[in-house]
Amino acid sequence: MPGFFEHTIYVNPVDGKDFGGSFPGDAGGTASERVVAFLMSELIDGADAYIDAHCGDMIEALVPFTLWPRVGDAEVSERSHAMAMAYGLDRTLGMDLKNVPGRSYAEVAASGVPAIVGEAGQQGICDEHFVQLHLRGLQNVMAHLGMVEPVGPEPSPPRELQGLAWTRSSVAGTYHPAVAVGDRVQRGQPTGELHDLFGNTIEQHVSPADGEVVFLVTALAVAAGGPLIGIGVYDRDQARDARALDGPSVAATAG
Repeated sequence: MPGFFEHTIYVNPVDGKDFGGSFPGDAGGTASERVVAFLMSELIDGADAYIDAHCGDMIEALVPFTLWPRVGDAEVSERSHAMAMAYGLDRTLGMDLKNVPGRSYAEVAASGVPAIVGEAGQQGICDEHFVQLHLRGLQNVMAHLGMVEPVGPEPSPPRELQGLAWTRSSVAGTYHPAVAVGDRVQRGQPTGELHDLFGNTIEQHVSPADGEVVFLVTALAVAAGGPLIGIGVYDRDQARDARALDGPSVAATAG
């Protein structure tokens, strides 16, 4: 709630931690870690399935997609994949646990509960179209699990992507993207520039992978280490750790 009302992106202002990246939590830890530990013990442990109904952050545009985790238990991975397919969004991305440690759906699946993320919505706007995408997605998965009768026709199969490749700023500046969400990009293709406050180019970014831009930062000001774009990749080997500073995505740095 503090983050919601204070418009704080990425972290809980109470303890400076990314709530969604603090799983499985710590009952003796910081505020975010304690809430996560409570959710794990009281709601998630022993559940049949878990869905994180998510959206782009206040400075992110995105195209709707689902995420499902690949974990050590093949059955849990397969059931998670089936839920992602049933959610009914245009794209679904399979994510290796090593690339998304601490993320809610990945750690929940690692604990033995099939889990997915449904991503629809963007830029802090309550858009009824995206609300309905989530509602229908939740109904679709409930029908898939046998909890309710199907609501409407079966959704079309999504386009399957193999993970995410990220670009991040290595310095603070103003961000000027050269691509848009939904664009298909090739490895090495220019994706945007960082400028200093006088308009000089200080960093040029290229796509680290072949794939599709699934989210994109829309804010002008970006901090050092901030995410810029996320690319749903065609080649699983080109997926990258969400926490890493993606040096290879920087084509040139002035000075």
